[in-house]
Amino acid sequence: MNRPFQRQFQTLRVSLSRRCNLACAYCVAPGVNLRGGPELPPEALAQLVVRLVPHGIKQIKITGGEPLLGERIDRFLPLVVGLGPEVSVTTNGQTLLEKLPLLQRFGVKRINLSLDSLDPAIFRKLTVGGDLSLSLAGLDQALAMGFLVKLNMVPMRGINAQGSADMLEFALSKGVELRFIELMPMGHLSGPSEFSKRFFGLEAILAQLRERFEFAEAERPWGRTAIQYRLAKGQFGIIANHSRPFCIDCDRLRLDAEGKLVGCLSSSESFPLADWLNKPEASLDPVLAQAMATKEPLAFVGSGRGMKSIGG
Repeated sequence: MNRPFQRQFQTLRVSLSRRCNLACAYCVAPGVNLRGGPELPPEALAQLVVRLVPHGIKQIKITGGEPLLGERIDRFLPLVVGLGPEVSVTTNGQTLLEKLPLLQRFGVKRINLSLDSLDPAIFRKLTVGGDLSLSLAGLDQALAMGFLVKLNMVPMRGINAQGSADMLEFALSKGVELRFIELMPMGHLSGPSEFSKRFFGLEAILAQLRERFEFAEAERPWGRTAIQYRLAKGQFGIIANHSRPFCIDCDRLRLDAEGKLVGCLSSSESFPLADWLNKPEASLDPVLAQAMATKEPLAFVGSGRGMKSIGG
């Protein structure tokens, strides 16, 4: 199907659960109840994925909440890994160690690990109770088992941004790629005051890194979210959604834990798909066209939608 800006959805991000065992400062407002909301059974979500894959989906990224909590991932993975698109998982790492055998058994090869600080105290404060040692143990075991791991860090001014260069040095020592992700004005950070207070953007990140490293920017392929930088040995990326928007070629489609489609993080619109479970012959083309039409043409404009419910 031809869609605006010559775009087609190619990456499906599935928020498997709204539940999370952390309350990261960029995701959850202080004091917010972390209990999850309504969720479709994982088998029903998998049926929706089956319906969506023939519409050009090439990658399935499982997110949350925290997708490795409980047994939802155990029930979901077997139903989607054989559909054709590559399946990867984004996790906070707190239960990664125990879930690695499951991921390996079903052929998952790529893991994105959120790791926002190497200082145990800062990590605990930023995540509200997270244990850095659990994430590091999961990382080491994942690498030992042959998984391809990327690290994600959201630098926040006054909290963890001062550790950006240390994180890159750590990633290079492990032989993994690090991606810095600019803070986004979403949910409790959608107001200009709190966002501006914590925002640590592309130029600030690069300035800190240049004090320790030499690197050059690489050409950004169409549809790639991260700006890539190459060092003598290794590389890193910066997802600079605020400083250097990539909305014009965004090909991401999101499916939340309730079975609602979200075409754009900037939009408050979502499109319930649960009814389609009982309509196997009905075409999804109209709803996909509606979701595509919600995409911002040039730049993210902010959203009251919380990151926890949609997985970024």
